Amino acid sequence: MNKGIALTAISTIFAAMISLFSKLGNEYTSVPLTLFFRFAMPLLFVFPGAFKLKAHLFEWPTLKYFLLRSFLIFMTQICFIFYLSYGSLLDAVLLMSTGPLFMPLLARIFMKKELKRKTIFCLLIGFVGVACILRPTNGLIDWHALIGLCSGLFLASTQIALHKVTRLATVMQQLFLIFLFSAMMAGCFMLFFSSTYDLIHQITDTTVLFIFIGFAISSVFNQVLRSLAYRYVHNPATVAPFMYFSLVFAMILQWLVFNQLPNFMSIIGAALVVLAGLFMRPWKRKPQIGI
Repeated sequence: MNKGIALTAISTIFAAMISLFSKLGNEYTSVPLTLFFRFAMPLLFVFPGAFKLKAHLFEWPTLKYFLLRSFLIFMTQICFIFYLSYGSLLDAVLLMSTGPLFMPLLARIFMKKELKRKTIFCLLIGFVGVACILRPTNGLIDWHALIGLCSGLFLASTQIALHKVTRLATVMQQLFLIFLFSAMMAGCFMLFFSSTYDLIHQITDTTVLFIFIGFAISSVFNQVLRSLAYRYVHNPATVAPFMYFSLVFAMILQWLVFNQLPNFMSIIGAALVVLAGLFMRPWKRKPQIGI
């Protein structure tokens, strides 16, 4: 199996864990505080990366890509965490999991990558699977769900940007800058929408502290694996279907933590999106010249 695909599949375990801690964070605190610590806690874990920063990373031709990706990640998480306040863990992950459906189109528009028929066919299968689980007739498609769906679009955009920044810096440098800029954005959002009393009261809760530590560990592992994965592919759309594996892990976590079992349509839908990933033939890496 292609290393990029394998690393992406493993990263979805930690992506599902991030979703779980986001849901728990919403239940014990608030959206602004959860959003801030979603980035601030991982920043503490990757702080050693600050000592490895190079001057060229702060030059505008390079810095603009980190600022762009940080903003896209911030928008992804604010849409995702907001929806978690109204929907279930699995539904939120499903809406974000529409991201891979947008990736080949974004890669085509911004990177001029070829969109092959097999890619389209497999992604359509994945979309049918997502539709089976969402069941629009059950009233899922409302304005809350539309905001949740935006997390999928922003997620796809972050992956396109990630494919660019992996060529510009080491993994530790990337993580430090991304978490730093995202935490700054989330911090401004938190201070604007939360009172000082609420912040102090919520932060001193031991349960909340453990939730945010879980955030940090899961976030770092997820980002490291994703960054490494993109070093082994030429087209970010290659690994798109394998991000769907997070659906399976979200189902398991929802059952273990909230004692909620998926229904028959959810199982069928998950099977379709996983099969779409398995039948997507990976892009072959071109031999490097002069090495």
